[in-house]
Amino acid sequence: MVTIGSGGVIYLNAFIMRNYYKGINWVVLLHDKIAHSLAIKPCLKEEEGAFRLNFSSLESKSTGVIAARSVIKYLKIDYSKTKQFVSSWNAKERMLEIKLDK
Repeated sequence: MVTIGSGGVIYLNAFIMRNYYKGINWVVLLHDKIAHSLAIKPCLKEEEGAFRLNFSSLESKSTGVIAARSVIKYLKIDYSKTKQFVSSWNAKERMLEIKLDK
């Protein structure tokens, strides 16, 4: 499950972090206009346009946090209220895909 919180922060749950983003510090956000989806692709190092993947707690390192207000605003996603989105892992492309509301 992926949550977009008020303030334009993207949260990745513990399952996602353990299985797909362990040891990852950077991600690239990709948008598909036709499918109206957002993808979060892990990067092994910082690259142009990458966002830092932080943890909500440095002790537990369970929930991933991406400060992406600029992208959330650009995509016109309402972030005034916290909202959860169903996500799925695309093994071929090695990225998490999130279907956004229309």
